[in-house]
Amino acid sequence: MTMQKIKAWVRLILTIAIILAAVLIIFKNWENQTNLWLIYSFKDVPVIRLLIVTSLVTLVGFWIVKGVYRAYRDVKQTSVIKKDV
Repeated sequence: MTMQKIKAWVRLILTIAIILAAVLIIFKNWENQTNLWLIYSFKDVPVIRLLIVTSLVTLVGFWIVKGVYRAYRDVKQTSVIKKDV
């Protein structure tokens, strides 16, 4: 087997393992509920909804931070180019 085939199989196995872990977490937490206090007290919030909202907020936050960092890097690079000219 070539190295590319080994890498492809490892990626496939890891992807399947991650998907199975996510499905297991969803299945185990489907009926669970919790009490949540942020600014307002929430009673009997489904854990699965809490997991989904948390993951979405994390992804959006990462996307925003990444965009701000890229914009900062572009502005910094532009100012360095202007100094050289």
